[in-house]
Amino acid sequence: FWKWAYIAVGVILSYMEENTTTKVLAIGPNLTQAWELYKKHWQLLVPASIIVFIPDLLSMLMGDDKTAAAGLFSLLLSVCSLFLASGSIYFGLKLIRSGEAEIADLFSQKDSFIQFFLGNLVVGIITFLGLLLLVIPGIVFATRYSLVPFLIIDKKLDFKAAMSESKRLTEGKKMQLF
Repeated sequence: FWKWAYIAVGVILSYMEENTTTKVLAIGPNLTQAWELYKKHWQLLVPASIIVFIPDLLSMLMGDDKTAAAGLFSLLLSVCSLFLASGSIYFGLKLIRSGEAEIADLFSQKDSFIQFFLGNLVVGIITFLGLLLLVIPGIVFATRYSLVPFLIIDKKLDFKAAMSESKRLTEGKKMQLF
């Protein structure tokens, strides 16, 4: 499910770039387009989803092991999962734009990974602090910076520039995105 949800966000990102003055964001047609892409490319998306899910599956299989080695392994799996998430964004955007992608695209974002990691970390901290303040600010921050990972991968922005651009793109559209 989340694989074609990423594709849907990519479709929405493409829409927002093309329609920066438009205040209407139609989610239904974007989800329909994402579902059509999924149906057309399911033979590629299913194996890609399995690959992306492997670190999470291994983490679940570890259970409640509280040893230091298990903690380090869990941290390594989290980094692998984040790395594959960066590749899956590239994979999805490439599929949207050209109709073609390959499994190797999941592993292609080595150059953007540090910025991707930092962007996710900073957005996570800001969102967490906003949630502590009274929940609503956290929701506003999460929505405002929801495009940061996509902008880092797609536009090769550093995380600070991606945060500014995400803020600009979501301005006036937060309720539609929420």
